[in-house]
Amino acid sequence: MRRCFVTGGFGLVLSLLLAACAAPTAEQAVPQGASTAPPPDDAANLSITHIDTGFLFFGITQVTLLWIDGQKPPPQPPMLIAPGHHAIMVRSFRDPVASYACIEADFEKGHAYSLHTTAPDMDTTTIWLEDATTDRVVGEKIKASNYKDPLMWGPALKALFLQEPDLRCPRVASAN
Repeated sequence: MRRCFVTGGFGLVLSLLLAACAAPTAEQAVPQGASTAPPPDDAANLSITHIDTGFLFFGITQVTLLWIDGQKPPPQPPMLIAPGHHAIMVRSFRDPVASYACIEADFEKGHAYSLHTTAPDMDTTTIWLEDATTDRVVGEKIKASNYKDPLMWGPALKALFLQEPDLRCPRVASAN
């Protein structure tokens, strides 16, 4: 009887681990915080696309909006943006690589936009914005600046040994 419980428990754990490995591909990415309702007529809606690149909590890619036109974005979705030209600083992170890109784009009222990234890699990481209605790239795909940023090092070791990322956008820097 006890052997049956041990075998059944092992089977349950094994099937949970295998299910965790079946992550969606970049083509099957799920937008985080995407609103199912259309954006208001006087604003654009921006959502962040999530890609699963790791196993359990190891190697998961996290995408963050650091700022929009030099201002911190609202903490909760939906992220509504006024129509017009905006500069957005994006951070894509997968331990130990942090990738930064400034995306400049024109947002149209009533449109929904999604932010996309390839898995962060020291050689190449690409970050771009798509119009969710047309699936077309808005602006251009940006080759991100990549930096080492290991989670386990902590702020003191990072300050001593690692290069600080350049978080400037040309448009925002020239306006200040």
